Amino acid sequence: MSKIAMSTAAYAFAAEGAEYGIASNTLWPYTMIGTSAMRIVNPDEGAERTWRSPRIVADAAVRMLEEDARVFTGRFMIDELYLRQSHQFSNDMIAAYSLGGKDTPFKDLAEDLYITSEVRKAVQSYYK
Repeated sequence: MSKIAMSTAAYAFAAEGAEYGIASNTLWPYTMIGTSAMRIVNPDEGAERTWRSPRIVADAAVRMLEEDARVFTGRFMIDELYLRQSHQFSNDMIAAYSLGGKDTPFKDLAEDLYITSEVRKAVQSYYK
């Protein structure tokens, strides 16, 4: 299922679950995530240094589950933006997720697929 299809489904589920206090949201990574699937798709030596750990998505997901389902539903979230905007994560905290090490420059990270210019500008604003 594509990202747009999953997002549309999550939005529909949010509408259906609202009266029961059941939330449905999506969570997308801003950068490529170092999973075993990515290592198969891109086995190039050194590619992992441009990815982030799956922990960033997991940490955002756990925090999203702690939100009030009655009001936090039907949202399309980007891991880094959510952690920064809702939980005041700093550049150092975000940098710790880099598989290349915390000193990997933001500009060297591999952006995930289908990142909009609006999202890109929002994330980049934290690195100025």
